[in-house]
Amino acid sequence: MRAMNDVCLLSAASDPTADLLALRAAMARLGGRCSRTCATVAELGAVALDRALPGGGLRLQAIHEVGGRGAAGFTAALAGRVARVRPGLVVWCQHRRRRRDEGMLHGPGLMAFGLDPDRILLVDGANDAQVLWAMEEALRSTAVTAVVGEVERLDLFRSRRLHLAAETGGGVGLLLRPAATLLEPSAAVTRWRVRPAPSLSRWPGELGPLTWSAELWRAKGAVPRRFEVVFDEPTLRFDLVADLAHGSFSAAAAAHG
Repeated sequence: MRAMNDVCLLSAASDPTADLLALRAAMARLGGRCSRTCATVAELGAVALDRALPGGGLRLQAIHEVGGRGAAGFTAALAGRVARVRPGLVVWCQHRRRRRDEGMLHGPGLMAFGLDPDRILLVDGANDAQVLWAMEEALRSTAVTAVVGEVERLDLFRSRRLHLAAETGGGVGLLLRPAATLLEPSAAVTRWRVRPAPSLSRWPGELGPLTWSAELWRAKGAVPRRFEVVFDEPTLRFDLVADLAHGSFSAAAAAHG
């Protein structure tokens, strides 16, 4: 285990028992404990977006899937919203192939999504099996706020195990997947297809806020919808692009609280 980019990294070994002990020790050192009386829903910010979700926000004690280009940033923003209502440790289980292609998570960069690098544990998994194993173990812990897992293949049985683990620990599981694999059966409460949307910058060359076209294409107890959403770093909340057409982020945040 070592720190990289201000994020604590735990590499999987060949001994499952050693892996389990190391994972539990790292979570105990970095995490606190959140009682089961914590919130069970994390509001995302935009009223229309939250109303479209079962329970009025992103449900905790459950798993959710996100796929497509831009999915990593969207998933980090979801984890940041969860962290606002359920303080604790965020465990990010990165697939080694994806880490090789896209690089290591950058701790200071995650702060833009409301995530504290000192409360993030990065698990390096060589394959889907190791990532899923780490996710399930982490989700069972009451010290964990959210577990992000980069998974390519996932069957219904394993997704149900993850859901049960999230119910046990009380946190949320966020599966970061290739968009094509979202067609597979899953126990996820919500399933999202995400792609980057045009920037809201007002001048050429200006770096505007992160904006996505987010399709809620599968949700238990909800109607599928597509949203053009933007994430505002100062307020750490989602908003709808349409809501900002005639106002500023600060005005929208004041209106919604």
